[in-house]
Order: sequence, then structure tokens, then C-alpha cells
Amino acid sequence: DFVSELMPRITDKPVLILITYRPENFPKWPPLTNLTSILLNRLGRKQAAEIANSVSGEELVQTVIEKIVKRADGVPLYIEELTMSVQESISTDHEPLTEAIIPPTLQSSLVARLDRLDD
Repeated sequence: DFVSELMPRITDKPVLILITYRPENFPKWPPLTNLTSILLNRLGRKQAAEIANSVSGEELVQTVIEKIVKRADGVPLYIEELTMSVQESISTDHEPLTEAIIPPTLQSSLVARLDRLDD
């Protein structure tokens, strides 16, 4: 509501507002000539693997990276979180490198990371 009220008031001002939203939650803003929408697609396998390798410092074997890429389905935040969660799980739990250590959801990844924190 705030942005809907603000947008018509700043049409002649040098202002940049960047707003992200999921396509199914498209805001009901009035049509304005200075409003541009850009659809961001999911990342490809190569781009996703580059992010996972960058986050892991290339410490994870490619088979684990491939499993992370498959599970994250091209969502950058999910790729980063899964990679960090897997790294932490391996270093703290000394678990073998299996698909079971890759959390099934972003929420379970975050909960697992929180569980590993000290009091």
C-alpha cells in the first residue's frame, strides 16, 4: 500500500526503487510510464554450479555440487544456503558425502544451521 501511494508522487523525481516479488504475488500498481518490470529466470546448471563452487571455496566434490544444483532448482539463495549447510554438516558431524546430508528445503537447511550453533 505504501509503495502504491508513493509511486504516483515520485514520477517526476530522480528516484530508483527496486522491489522484488514472486510472479504469483504481482502487486496491483497503477500503470505508470516510469515503471519497468524485469522477469528473472532461474539460473542454469552451469551458473548454479559456479555459485556453489564459489561459496564452498571449491572444497566440495563435484558430485555433491551437482546434487546441490539439482535440489536448489536454479534459485540462488537456496544454492548458497544448501552449500553452506552441507559444508557445515560435513565439518561438524563428520557425515559421509551422501545425498541425505543435503536438506530437502530451504527452511530445513536454515533450521539445521541454527541447530548447530552454540548456545
